Amino acid sequence: MTALIGWTLRGPSPAPAASPIVATTAPEASLARPEPRPEFPDHVGEFLFSDDRHGFLVQYLCSDVRADGSCPRRLLATDDGGRTWDSRGLLPTYADSFAPLLVVSEREVALVDSAAYASLARSIDGGRNWVRLPITQGAPAPAPPGATVIQEFPQLCYATACPPSAAWIDVRTQTSHPLPQQPPSGAGDFLRAVSMASDGQLVASTATITTARISMSVDGGRYWREVALDVPVDSDDTLLDVQAMPAGHGRAYAFVLVQVGVRDATVLVVHGYRTDDAGATWTSLGWEPGSVNGFPSAVLDGELIATDAQGRVRLSGGGGTTWTVLPATTANSWPRQPVPDGPVLLTTFDDFAGEQSRLSFDGRSWIPLRLPV
Repeated sequence: MTALIGWTLRGPSPAPAASPIVATTAPEASLARPEPRPEFPDHVGEFLFSDDRHGFLVQYLCSDVRADGSCPRRLLATDDGGRTWDSRGLLPTYADSFAPLLVVSEREVALVDSAAYASLARSIDGGRNWVRLPITQGAPAPAPPGATVIQEFPQLCYATACPPSAAWIDVRTQTSHPLPQQPPSGAGDFLRAVSMASDGQLVASTATITTARISMSVDGGRYWREVALDVPVDSDDTLLDVQAMPAGHGRAYAFVLVQVGVRDATVLVVHGYRTDDAGATWTSLGWEPGSVNGFPSAVLDGELIATDAQGRVRLSGGGGTTWTVLPATTANSWPRQPVPDGPVLLTTFDDFAGEQSRLSFDGRSWIPLRLPV
C-alpha cells in the first residue's frame, strides 16, 4: 500500500496556483588546470669545464622527442662558473650519439664518435658551428694532463680475450694516440676505464671473481705500477666489480664490490682503499656496512663524495676514513663528476622524472643549475 502524503480522503482541494519558474544559471566553477607535463622531461647529459669559469653542458630535449624516439641535444655554455648558461643551439643530428665531450678551451670543444672512434665533431667558436672530421691513428704517446683517456676495442678479434687499448685523442690534430704502455690486464680480466687526475696521474683497475688489481702511472702511461688489493673474500663470496679514482699528488682510491655468500640472502659490501704514495702501498679504509651505497661518485681536494644506504650525500674526511652528511643537499640525489677534481653535478628527481640540478666546485657550496628555456 502506498501512502498518499498531502491528500485528504474527503475530496480533492483546489490546487494552489503554480509559481512561475525562474530560470537561474549557476556560475561556472573556475578550476585550476595544471600545466601539462611532457611525457619525457628534459635532462642534463655530459658536462665539462676548461677552468673554474668556463664550461659546456649537453642537454637532452626529450620534451620535444622526435618521431623515432630520440631526443634532440643542444649545447649550453657558461663563463661565470655555472651561475648562468647560454644556449649555443642544437647539436648536429649526425652527432646525436657522440660522446664523450672534450673541452680544450672556452672556444674549442669536441664530441667523439665513441661507436668506432673514427670521427669527431669539432667547434672552434664555442659550439656555435660544427664540422665533422676523421680521427687518424697516431703513434703511441704519453697522455698529457687534462687529456681524456678512452678505450678502443679491436674491430676484429678472434682470440679468447680481447682487452681494449687505452688511448687519448688530440682534438687539434684529430689524432688518437695509444698510451706507450698499456695497463696490465690478463686474459679474462675486466679492465675498467682509465682515469686521470688534474696533475696527469693515471689509474686503472682490473678484476676477476677473486682478485682486484690496481695499476697506476705518474708519467702519462710510460710506466705502470700494479698491485693486488688484499680484499677479504671467502670461498662463498664473489668479487663483482672494482673501480679506481685518482685524487692527484700521489693519492688515489680504489673501491671493490663483493657479494657475500650468506644463507637465503644476498649481501653486497663495498670495501674502500687509499694510497698516498702513487700506488706503492694501499690501506683499507675500514668502511662500516651501509656507509657507502655503491661506489663513491666524485673526488675533490683529496676527499670523496658518495651516497649512503639512506640516500644521503656525504663528504669524506681524513682521506676517506670519516663521513659527514652535506647539509645543503637533499636525500635521493645523484652526484656525478666527469673528471676527478672537477665540478660535481647533483641531480634530484621528482615523481614525474623531472630533475633539478646543482653544481659545486668544492662539495660544500652548491649553485642551482638554471638553464634557459
